[in-house]
Amino acid sequence: MAKSNNSGPTIFTQLGKALLGLFKLIFSKKDKKFNHEQLLAQFGTIEKLVESNDPIHAAQAVVRADSFLDLVMKKSGARGETFGERLKNIESRFERSFYQQLWEAHKLRNRIAHEHPEVSIAQAKNSLETFRRAASILGAF
Repeated sequence: MAKSNNSGPTIFTQLGKALLGLFKLIFSKKDKKFNHEQLLAQFGTIEKLVESNDPIHAAQAVVRADSFLDLVMKKSGARGETFGERLKNIESRFERSFYQQLWEAHKLRNRIAHEHPEVSIAQAKNSLETFRRAASILGAF
């Protein structure tokens, strides 16, 4: 009868460890990119600006929501130097019509930042809804 050598791990032990590692890799929670509760609270604060029914606060809300989405895009891996570049690089993650809505919301933000037009409450709410939906699609909420 041959003597067994217990000096090292058996092939079954090694295989078991490899399978366990693979299982953990596939099924374990990944590092969270987002703190969902914190992001919801931040966006809620932005939405409250519009609820004041003040056009100045509505404009501020659009600018802040745009910045919020920019942060979400960065955290979701979007590449680029500017909001526009990042948005172009993740275009495939959005339906075509929604992608156009997102550009329109961003263009409104740019008009606010550069031209200072008066923004209606309806325009602001529409833009915020678009930014919120995009953040949700990207996994923020």
